[in-house]
Amino acid sequence: MVAVIGVIAILLAVGSLKSTNAKSLSYTTFLQDVKAQQVSTAQISNQTGIIDGKLKDGISYQVQGRARPCPTT
Repeated sequence: MVAVIGVIAILLAVGSLKSTNAKSLSYTTFLQDVKAQQVSTAQISNQTGIIDGKLKDGISYQVQGRARPCPTT
């Protein structure tokens, strides 16, 4: 049982050390890459405004876009 807990603790610690090697792009550069069809994938966080994905050359990127305000009802 102690070994199982130890393995789980190690896996959680390694998972929390995940770092990003993403290239930081300005929003203007990102839009230029989109227009030049150099963006392969893009994922947008509506909460933070961060856009991340991969360029066609395989390089990961991250862009600080605009965060959307939460809609009110």
